[in-house]
Amino acid sequence: MELGEVVESLVASVSLEIDNADRALAAGRPHDAVHPAHRARNDGLMIGAQPLLDALIEVETAASRGELEPARAALERVRAVWPATRDELQRCVTER
Repeated sequence: MELGEVVESLVASVSLEIDNADRALAAGRPHDAVHPAHRARNDGLMIGAQPLLDALIEVETAASRGELEPARAALERVRAVWPATRDELQRCVTER
């Protein structure tokens, strides 16, 4: 795979898992958000996106404890940092 394909795959995966966590939390099922947050965090580890990782860890931790509102608040932080992270990844690929 070329770098662009790897980045596209990573961006698609993180976006999907954020959406999956969001749906679970919107439905009031915090435990169903644990695995999507974990998978997105694993993808984030590959790129070292610390603000994204920190927020995903908060989602995963709160959701695993069944803490709906803290998990939702952490997901809002994920949604706040993800666009800039995604854009930076895509910019790095296009500037190569």
